[in-house]
Amino acid sequence: MEKIFADIYSKKESLLENSITIFYKDFALNIYVGCEIEFYLFKKNTVADVKTTDSYIDLLKKSFLQKPGVYAVEKELSFGQIEIKISPNNNLVELCELIYFVKEMALKVANINGLIADFSSYPISGQCMSALQFNISLHDNLRNKNLLSDINEDLSRYLIHGMISSINKFLIFYAPKKEDYKRFSFSINSELYSLGKYTSPINLSFGKNNRTCSVRIADSSIDKNCKRIEFRPVAADADPYLSLAFLISEIRNSIKNKLFLNYKELYGNAFDLKYNFEKIIDNYTDSKESFINNARNNNLIF
Repeated sequence: MEKIFADIYSKKESLLENSITIFYKDFALNIYVGCEIEFYLFKKNTVADVKTTDSYIDLLKKSFLQKPGVYAVEKELSFGQIEIKISPNNNLVELCELIYFVKEMALKVANINGLIADFSSYPISGQCMSALQFNISLHDNLRNKNLLSDINEDLSRYLIHGMISSINKFLIFYAPKKEDYKRFSFSINSELYSLGKYTSPINLSFGKNNRTCSVRIADSSIDKNCKRIEFRPVAADADPYLSLAFLISEIRNSIKNKLFLNYKELYGNAFDLKYNFEKIIDNYTDSKESFINNARNNNLIF
């Protein structure tokens, strides 16, 4: 089994390129992906104080001045947590290269200043967890116009189906470490929610501007008639090449076969026990097995 995963990781760039090529061959669409990367800043064994965090953010912003694509570095809700925002890009290989550059620079700037940038999923108990959130929109090739609008609701539904159906199939790549599965814990997320903290998803749900769901429909800040769809299960330490390769493959399948979910968007709290959504796998072993079984059943070759 370990050889299978080693082979997949060794081919991550080509797997993404192949996924993109097949997508563009099937559809006259451009797929744009932006992202938000979260991490914590530590000074020795404690979370960095406000002054240190502000100073670090200023240094990090300066290091990105000559790097188009990074449009914001800012403090998150939890003390010591920082978020880096990357603009949407339809060159997804270039996007992944930028994600790696951003993370390396965050680690480097921290190290030079005697600090630690920690991209692990849940470094501080009782505080927000860290994720790599992908924001996806679909545009037509000719006008480069965002097609995710109320006018074109079916396309949004196919996209959401692809995202949701990919989660438990490919979760081992979205959450590659054992500790990442704390993000899908009902008890941990319920506690965070009660404390007014941002949560991670625990089930296969979607909703408009609903951060308790695994997929969030977000209005564009530029045009309220257009949307982006936020994919929330990916851990901050996940590999972006493989995450996007498998995600786009599943999105393609849903659009091509016009697949959509048989339930509506959620307006309430996804952790409420009255909702009977399928759960996201919450442990590393089962996640690995889920991928292997899916690969065998569908004759996937890597």
